[in-house]
Amino acid sequence: MKYIESLVDRLTMYQTVIYSLLAIMVYMFLLSFLGNEYLGFRPIELLVSLCIILIVGLATHTICVKALKAPNNFQSSLISLLILFLIVAPSTKIENLYFIATTAVLTIVLKYLLMARGRHIFNPVAIAIFLIAFLGYFGAEWWIGTRYAAPIVLLAGLFVAIKLRKMQLLLFFVLLSTFLTTLYIVLFGNTPLSREAIAYEIFDNVYRHLFSYPTLFFAFFMLTEPNGFPGTKKEQYVYTTIIALFFSVPFNIAGLIHSTPELALLIGNMYATIRDRKARFTLSFQDKKSVAKDIVEYTFRSTQPIVFTEGQYMEWTLPYEYPDERGIKRVFTISSCTEKDRSTHTISFAIKHLAQQSSFKNSLEHMKVGDTMYAGYLGGDFVLPQETPASIVFLAGGIGITPFVSMLRKKIQDKKHIPYTLIYCCNTKEDVAFRDVLENAQALGLRLIYVFSREDSAALARDSHEYAGYLHKDILLSYIKEPEQSHLFYVSGPSLFVDHTKKVLQESAVPEKAIVTDYFTGLA
Repeated sequence: MKYIESLVDRLTMYQTVIYSLLAIMVYMFLLSFLGNEYLGFRPIELLVSLCIILIVGLATHTICVKALKAPNNFQSSLISLLILFLIVAPSTKIENLYFIATTAVLTIVLKYLLMARGRHIFNPVAIAIFLIAFLGYFGAEWWIGTRYAAPIVLLAGLFVAIKLRKMQLLLFFVLLSTFLTTLYIVLFGNTPLSREAIAYEIFDNVYRHLFSYPTLFFAFFMLTEPNGFPGTKKEQYVYTTIIALFFSVPFNIAGLIHSTPELALLIGNMYATIRDRKARFTLSFQDKKSVAKDIVEYTFRSTQPIVFTEGQYMEWTLPYEYPDERGIKRVFTISSCTEKDRSTHTISFAIKHLAQQSSFKNSLEHMKVGDTMYAGYLGGDFVLPQETPASIVFLAGGIGITPFVSMLRKKIQDKKHIPYTLIYCCNTKEDVAFRDVLENAQALGLRLIYVFSREDSAALARDSHEYAGYLHKDILLSYIKEPEQSHLFYVSGPSLFVDHTKKVLQESAVPEKAIVTDYFTGLA
């Protein structure tokens, strides 16, 4: 699992989803060559349908970008079209290809037009196939939902779940939807009342729900669509529960609307839109400054007030020409803080620049004052509790200091005492970021400990709070007495650092519920 995490963390979210979908597509083409008993479509039908969807859909994408002067997020449109291909039944018949092409056009057009506060209201694939089917022209067969496709869908989907760190949430959806559909069969089915018959019916229903229905594909590739996904964990579980209910329990309204996977997702999208009032913001570049070796903080100005809680993240979109395969979107934690009314017009994030880096970072480095960037999809539960426990300990690895800087800046701004402990782990003293913030926080009570993995212990001052090597149990226990009692430990940094630190905390008898983690998934 750790190897897979390190592998997918080298990719962006979009890359992970695209490569996973391509793997499924190749597998489905291979099934079609094996014969009709494995897949009910011929290779030529798959090929023709795929070409129609990609050619028409990407052409529509290009037209929409130029006509609406929108950011050219090619990867997002490509994902929608690949998903559409795996849902709508392939065909070589002219009349069917006409509606396949129409659905592809509608998917992309709605992606750009059907928005509220700068964000998508509905999943574009779901709303497109719902509208086409509602008009009585062409429906989605969800042909990816077969027992022969289940192994590759599960394998590819796991990569997506690992990348998003949503394994528990997706497992919750699968189990809940399976339970609901089984309960419905038991309560309202025509099964004889013998114990053996009921047991067989339950087993058969569970098998069909998981392997002969698009449950796995829906969970891994549509439920997780970021533009419709709420930002906090609590809201994500409510959102998932609502979708699972409508996904699993059949219904029919006046013969016009009936239960389908796409309708279940649209109902969930509507709930998320109503509950989540966060907008998409247009930002103007203001300034940048170096805060450590190779680490730069970028500051932007918004025309609208941005409301957030210190420790949260946002998705940032930088439109520029000729993006590489990593695309024009990233997720970064906010490094600035809000004003007294919990909102701000000025917002910042910090990133590390490398010798070999993406076109996104190259374009960011060359931004001029007044240049435009976009921010949206505010989320994250890595925030301070409303009721402060006896002790709060921050453990930061490298650029993982960012959410703590946001929290400390808020305390400094409000001139409040900071009774926290921060253990900051990085390579060398040159890599310590935001020294000014840390010094100001120390003046207000912050206890600061450094752990340098590449510094010689002889170079460190005696009797200082500086250590060479890696964080271990003895360092922690030197400062945190009885760590199992009334403490909260916030851990932020690369996945390897987070995993190592959690192990150290567990060795120190810290209970799992007292550990709050924030992973940085993927390089920019």
